[in-house]
Amino acid sequence: MNRMQFAIAGIVALGAAAITPGSAGAQAAVIASPFHAGQWGIEAYAAGQAGGLIRFFTPRTALAFTLSGNHINTAADGSGPGSGSSKGTQLDATLGLRRHSMLAPRVAAIVGAGLVGGNVQQKQVYSGIPGASTYHSSYLGAYAEAGGQYMIADHFAVGVAYRLTGRHVKNTTNQKGSEFGAAVLPIRATLYF
Repeated sequence: MNRMQFAIAGIVALGAAAITPGSAGAQAAVIASPFHAGQWGIEAYAAGQAGGLIRFFTPRTALAFTLSGNHINTAADGSGPGSGSSKGTQLDATLGLRRHSMLAPRVAAIVGAGLVGGNVQQKQVYSGIPGASTYHSSYLGAYAEAGGQYMIADHFAVGVAYRLTGRHVKNTTNQKGSEFGAAVLPIRATLYF
């Protein structure tokens, strides 16, 4: 197990302990939450074109919406049959609930679940070959995540989470299928106001 996997496993274990009744995490539940109903937050992910909004309904439960997008436009130099240009757009969105359990005055375990959806479109044009190649794929599914965050300041936190995803995918060639995956999300920074 490498260091990153070990750290993520520790965060997930702390999150599980925080929501298990009768555990040491249940004792930590008496720590006052720094959040309040009606509070908003803005998130940004370290990996670039992803961000989102959260809104608390209770001091521990929030609705989270994230959106990520990517646009690629490349043109290859040369005139051989393998050279050409490529354009592509990817858009992903999630909507779900998060539960924040305070483990210490500035440390929160977070678990969440919700819906995930996305769309990918690509077009490639090759030199010396008539026509273009296009591809379109869309998906809809669900996710569950567990992680934690550290409050660096009263209204600013950084955190990480581990996400499990299941989704149904359909693409241009009418191929359909299910995909399942697990990933460590990029570090996210959240500003609360």
